[in-house]
Amino acid sequence: MDSNVQNETYGAMPRTIRNFNRKIVLKAARERDTFSVADIASDIMLSRQSVMKALNYFLEKGIMIPMGKGNSTETGGKKPELYALRPPHKYVVILHRTDALVFNLMDMFRNTLDTLSITITKSLTSEEFVEALRTGSEKLLARNPEAKKVLYGVALAMGGLVEQKNHSLHRSMYFSNIQVGLPLYDILRKIYPNVPKIVVENVGRMAGRTVLFDYPKTNQNSRVFSLYIDRAIVGCFFVDGQLQDDSAMMMIEVGHMVLDVHDTEPCTCGSYGCAENLISIKKVRKRISEQIESYQNSCLAEIPVKDITFEKLFNGSKRGDALCAGEVQRLARLMGHLIRNIFLVCDPGTVVFQGNFSNADDLFDSMLRQSIQNDFVYTIRGGTFEIVYDKRDLITLESLGCAQSMIQAFYEDDNLYCSDSELLPVT
Repeated sequence: MDSNVQNETYGAMPRTIRNFNRKIVLKAARERDTFSVADIASDIMLSRQSVMKALNYFLEKGIMIPMGKGNSTETGGKKPELYALRPPHKYVVILHRTDALVFNLMDMFRNTLDTLSITITKSLTSEEFVEALRTGSEKLLARNPEAKKVLYGVALAMGGLVEQKNHSLHRSMYFSNIQVGLPLYDILRKIYPNVPKIVVENVGRMAGRTVLFDYPKTNQNSRVFSLYIDRAIVGCFFVDGQLQDDSAMMMIEVGHMVLDVHDTEPCTCGSYGCAENLISIKKVRKRISEQIESYQNSCLAEIPVKDITFEKLFNGSKRGDALCAGEVQRLARLMGHLIRNIFLVCDPGTVVFQGNFSNADDLFDSMLRQSIQNDFVYTIRGGTFEIVYDKRDLITLESLGCAQSMIQAFYEDDNLYCSDSELLPVT
């Protein structure tokens, strides 16, 4: 058998019944704040003896801790010993913002323990960007020396197109002097040489990971599409709870689906009529400036055009402002066309908005639904769909998405279920 195939087989299947029991015990423990042996045995239909062996293993590794005695049952009897899942491991989350790199030290429960920022500019060179990564990392860990001993990994959420195969930065509208193909993974590996796990992804894909974790209702739908909308538009497609990496490039480039071939303003990609350009705040401000003289009573007439935001636009629409309402309807129709294209490719049952349109008003929502329902693609589809508006700010979503990527990697790591003498070979 080919060695690569053999390694993949071992990675996909438990090597022993003992390791398998450990995995299902730990999975059940993650669903409870505290638990007894009887609780876990009942949850997974495993003998108490086997559960206790697994618990002892995790207690020895420091993944679980004893919590004292619980309450007796209604029939009385001995009070059960209680345990809790408390992995001591930490990880670093690095968020790329327009003007800064934000460094967060987090735990396995998605709590932020410390944070700092390193200022960056669009004119940064590749060398200066690498130095900013190194400086922020060193400062964060210098402030938290104990974290070095239990540091599991680092996750970088990067603005721009991140190649999935080699984890390099292919291009980014946020920089003007950074080289094409900047090897982000290799750079982080030099800064963090001893951590087991490094994850590098586009900011939108990181934010998209929060959908299944924080919206349990979407787990009931097997096909979920998240739309991260900031300066760029990034889509993530989940099927049965799994991010579809095979279509990663299409999802990242969803903002460059052409919605209006007659548009005369070039997109950042050089093409015309891209969704990313047509629904941008830049386009909204331009259109408002061209119409403002006819709407002197508009709430937008009271502020400089450069200060117009989507939040102010939607708030104006809520109050019945005619100028705001007209622009909101235009955006809803365009978004309906974009979702139509997504339906043609992915056929999702749920669409989740993150970012600029997450605080959309009722007018936007009703116009969007009408636009989709009136389209023949939806009609022949013969099903229903749900729209969810995730109102959290993007930096929170990106941070939690990075955390989720680290937590998932930690609990899926086969070495967690092996003692030092049982460690699996590195492949």
